[in-house]
Amino acid sequence: MPENNTLDGSWFEVGFNDADWPSGQAGAGYENGSGYDDFIAPSLNFSEAVSSQNAETIYMRTHFTLEEVPSFDQLTLEVRYDDGFIAYLNGKEVARSNAPGNRGTPAAWNASASASHNDTQAAVFEAVDITAEGLNVLRPGDNVLAIHGLNVSNSSSDFLIWPRLTASTTLTEEPTGQDQAVFRYENPILLQASARLKARSFDGVQWSPLNQAQFLINAVPATAQNLLLTQIHYHPAAPSGEEMALGFDQRSDFEFLQIKNVSQKPVDLREVAFTDGITFHFQDDSFLHELPAGAKCVVVADPDAFRFRFGSQETIAGMFQQQTNLSNAGERLQATGSGGNPLWDLTYDDQEPWPTLADGQGYYLSRLSPTLFPDANSSSAWEAVQAATDRTLPPPPSISLLLPDEQTSVAQGQNVNISANIASSQNTPMARLECLIDGVSIGELLGPPYLWNWKPEQSGAHLLQIQGWDVYGQYGVSEEVRLIVIPHTGPSSARIAWVSFHTDETTASNAARAAGMTEAPDALYTRLLTRDGHEVYRIATTSTPDKALLESYDLVIVSRSVASGDYASDAQGMTWHGLETPVMILGGYVTRSNRLGFTQGTTMIDAASPIYLKAKDPSHPVFEGIPLDAEHVMAQLYAEPVTWNGILQRGISINQNPLSGGGKIIATHATHSDNAYGGIVIAEWEPGATISHAAEPILAEKRMLFLTGSREASGFTSETAGLFDLTEEGGHMFLNAVRYLTQTQETTFGSFVAIEKSDQGLWIYYTGTLQSAPSLQGPWSDVVGSQNPHPLGSPMDRMQFFRSVP
Repeated sequence: MPENNTLDGSWFEVGFNDADWPSGQAGAGYENGSGYDDFIAPSLNFSEAVSSQNAETIYMRTHFTLEEVPSFDQLTLEVRYDDGFIAYLNGKEVARSNAPGNRGTPAAWNASASASHNDTQAAVFEAVDITAEGLNVLRPGDNVLAIHGLNVSNSSSDFLIWPRLTASTTLTEEPTGQDQAVFRYENPILLQASARLKARSFDGVQWSPLNQAQFLINAVPATAQNLLLTQIHYHPAAPSGEEMALGFDQRSDFEFLQIKNVSQKPVDLREVAFTDGITFHFQDDSFLHELPAGAKCVVVADPDAFRFRFGSQETIAGMFQQQTNLSNAGERLQATGSGGNPLWDLTYDDQEPWPTLADGQGYYLSRLSPTLFPDANSSSAWEAVQAATDRTLPPPPSISLLLPDEQTSVAQGQNVNISANIASSQNTPMARLECLIDGVSIGELLGPPYLWNWKPEQSGAHLLQIQGWDVYGQYGVSEEVRLIVIPHTGPSSARIAWVSFHTDETTASNAARAAGMTEAPDALYTRLLTRDGHEVYRIATTSTPDKALLESYDLVIVSRSVASGDYASDAQGMTWHGLETPVMILGGYVTRSNRLGFTQGTTMIDAASPIYLKAKDPSHPVFEGIPLDAEHVMAQLYAEPVTWNGILQRGISINQNPLSGGGKIIATHATHSDNAYGGIVIAEWEPGATISHAAEPILAEKRMLFLTGSREASGFTSETAGLFDLTEEGGHMFLNAVRYLTQTQETTFGSFVAIEKSDQGLWIYYTGTLQSAPSLQGPWSDVVGSQNPHPLGSPMDRMQFFRSVP
């Protein structure tokens, strides 16, 4: 696995020195679960080299020697891969799949696959015909097949690359004796997949003529639901001078039709026939009698012309028969499938409203999503795509399901924010996404933001998954994510008003969106509060606060992402200080003497270093569970500078002036090397304190200064401030402060056990410590080496009872 770019441009060449690379007899990669273990050679298992910070690519080289170059006429590369690869033969690129960039351009050492290749597909060798690209580079002596394996993410659970290369020659003469390349069979042959078999018999003297037959295994009949006409290239662009020199001197030489299997099973093509428009019957006119799940093929006017103009990536099923061609003025295209039932019957046109770019201007008609546009006869179901630059549909979308902070458990009745991440090599828009809980949809979205809010009412283990379709009808589905819903037995939570520029956690304000932000910069704070069981309501910062509304909450938190000018006037100060509910302020600018008056000056310094805090009152509840050293300084960091979109933001703005109104200092900045060292970070005021404000208001309830959240980088709008900068320890202190101000307790969960049955057996999920006993009366003992989930095996050989204890 490369660690930098020092090998770029040389590692795939024949003369590269790979003597110190590990070697093995199988595939390379890693497996954190199960599935690829049998495919990965022990010496090529890179699980120890994997981390969430490192790129995940593998360089693989296979040497083979040829005394001379035989007259091969077929060269096939077969690859097991998860998720992508680029193949080189003797330094020349011969194939790629799910790889970024353009063909012929090597990918960077830290590149990612452009799409995922699921585990089921990756476990099977995928064959790629590289005859045209590879035969002419074979040479006597040492030859090298080099593979650049690509993973779709550096947080993936597995990675696999295993190539093999096969060269063959078609015999043109009948063998005259016992040929060593002939296998003798005396028993029936069991086929696991569709295949074309060639066989002959030998009577001891001579061979019989060669017989062959096609056997289709598990293929389903062709229907209008599983087989679609997806591209129509009528009236192509005029041939170039080079094309004419090769004999391709008619526009019609470049016509083609593309067909796609849109189902999850292979489709039997033998009964498929075009009955209007062109003449073509798969049974009689094609070698291709089965189309794999999701695969495409083309029927063309001239195979050689097609390959010259469009390349050899498409599977050519055959050519138009009986001198038929597509009409430049539009015509009816009709085909039948199994039992003579209609597959499609449509009439395209070269006039509007049909896309007219497809009429002689180098574009073809491409079918849009059949889910959104089911009527293929409608012009709205087709678009014009430039044939020279975009020959095929983009890869299917890669969908990931995301939970906040990768949570694995949640309290019963607590809101869960589920979001989707879409990876598309060509940024293809999605048509719709659907979130499934235990296979049941909780909502369908037709556009971003892709966010679902789910409030689980039933405890136990639940399976979460997101599926979707892009505008071309390409289907993608995320991996299943297990989430344990635990019965909530803890005390009550608080209703919190979160005052901010941003009134929606998932949508930034207009100014922040203009700067490129897609969600509220302070979103992680409210998500943390929600995960702790609190109900959070976002309220827009304003110069005229609604006192009655704010007092309806248990706590008001003024985010760092506010305009300090909203807290400047006497009237504003009187309203805020008169609130009869606790208030927690996260931004120092709001507390200055010319704002709410909690400090006796206006001096602020932005922290530029990671922040440790020194406790002035180590017994204060905000420090509960926080390790402190002998000097009462935190053993772990409180906060760190944050980066957004590659740009370092300014740190916490820390007050440097004394407190007013008898405020109590709880913690100060303790990082000696920072200019803001010694500044006040956490402080509080009791009800009845008189603040040094122009109107000298008296506090109606407890107030706390709790500085956190970034200051916007230079040149950015203030509405981008407030990014989450707390460490795990700092986040714990933040929740301690909220519990302290609201008089709530830390969320606790009851002991919990859940059993799940799957194809792999029985699994038990639990909290606390898992114990087992032969009966309900005991004796109970801890399960040694227990995992979560813990496999129980199926079937179990004896009765066993399980429980969890705190």
